[in-house]
Amino acid sequence: MSMRDAFSNLFPSTSGKGVAGVSGVAQEEAVKIPKVFSATPQCNTSAMGHNAGVAPAPTATPSHARGNGEGVSTKIEKTQKDCTRETPATPETPSKQYTRADFAEHTDRLCAMPRPAIYSAGRWAQIQADAKSFFDLWGSQVAALGWQPDNVFAIPDGLIPMIEGGDILAVCEKTAVVRSRGGKQFNTIRFKALSGEAAPKWRVWASWCEP
Repeated sequence: MSMRDAFSNLFPSTSGKGVAGVSGVAQEEAVKIPKVFSATPQCNTSAMGHNAGVAPAPTATPSHARGNGEGVSTKIEKTQKDCTRETPATPETPSKQYTRADFAEHTDRLCAMPRPAIYSAGRWAQIQADAKSFFDLWGSQVAALGWQPDNVFAIPDGLIPMIEGGDILAVCEKTAVVRSRGGKQFNTIRFKALSGEAAPKWRVWASWCEP
């Protein structure tokens, strides 16, 4: 099955809305796939057997980030279901709801920042390009999902520095699925605290490869 077919089955189009519906997932957390990713990539996305054809996780990937040989569409569906299960009850006093304009402001602020000493000129230029691309494709969606721009654009611990020139394929509550610049490595990056941590942070939560 091609990647186009896999995504078509998983995310049937919604007339006039440009947002895909996901069975069994809360509407506000539905994964959104921009049109720029509609073309079928040159890789096999069929479901594979357990641990079949999966490259070892990079050494920089934490121990909890492991692929299990599932296809891209299956992985994204599982990510979406995980988001649904982990969504907390609505608090009595909801947090500030940010808008697309807030994300635009943070994008401009990051792009105007002088280069931090921890980054090379090339790496910093890529981070700034990723910030612009993220806002253009996902600014409205993540604002609607309740994401906080302070967390997304934080340097060095935000989501933006972790994109590294890749493509964000899907977002749900506090989670993004990113395809690497090479096209075969996929990372689920999640904003969550591990046991014993005082505050959540963005980290690679799962990683897998497609042949």
